[in-house]
Amino acid sequence: VVEDTAFCTGFGVLVFCKWSRFLVYLRQIKVIGIQILPITQTMWDMGPFLLVFSLYFLASVNMFYTLRTGYGFMQCFMQVYQLVVLGSADSSELANTDGPPGSEYLIVANIMLIFLSFVIGVSLMNLFLAMLC
Repeated sequence: VVEDTAFCTGFGVLVFCKWSRFLVYLRQIKVIGIQILPITQTMWDMGPFLLVFSLYFLASVNMFYTLRTGYGFMQCFMQVYQLVVLGSADSSELANTDGPPGSEYLIVANIMLIFLSFVIGVSLMNLFLAMLC
């Protein structure tokens, strides 16, 4: 078993690309291609949405990182990802505090939780669904 991280990462990307190429080959079969083409075309049409989503997402990660909650940047990234994409959020975990409910960072984290869940979680996802129709 190879334990080189760079090799395993590169190999994983290569395997993903091979499966993507297999999907392209499946489009040549008429019965399968008719079902796959609309899905793959929609994936390509998502580019502008993903750009806007990524900018809002990175701005949110940066906003959360500047709160100085004790998390590193990657931990902030994962916290905001869980909040925005997965929809699971705990304000005391976001604020990284077990203190009283009125602590300064907890209030800011609650406001951020409400703002981000609305702007990204509701508004952008509804725009995404409207774009697909």
